[in-house]
Amino acid sequence: MNTPTIRRRVATFATAGAVAATVAVAGPALASRAGTPGLHYGKCTGHGIVALNLQNSDPGYLESGFEVDGMRPGGLWSVLLTHDGAVYYRGTAKVLADGSFSIDKVVRNLAGVDRFAGTARNRTTGQVCTVSATL
Repeated sequence: MNTPTIRRRVATFATAGAVAATVAVAGPALASRAGTPGLHYGKCTGHGIVALNLQNSDPGYLESGFEVDGMRPGGLWSVLLTHDGAVYYRGTAKVLADGSFSIDKVVRNLAGVDRFAGTARNRTTGQVCTVSATL
């Protein structure tokens, strides 16, 4: 998946978030957010792109989209995603024919600042991609 494809996905994610935000009444917890919803880029050893897209979802929930792009199709990656230090996804992802994989999850919006982190490691080459963001 190339960068324009990621941007299209981000635009779709952002539109869904905007609709949810319009319908919801924002409470004090949302007003005290430390970071900004949206796309946050990380780093990969070697080549590739890693991004974490965070959006407000239904009241009390956040959408998290983790994506790695620019990799060899068919590769297997071990993925670990955390929210405020607690694991909300641990598993394996396979790179699709377009060179990317993504994991989309909805998590509970905890009180205070929300800290997200994602790490993916290629099981064959050892290449690592990491990203973190605060919302």
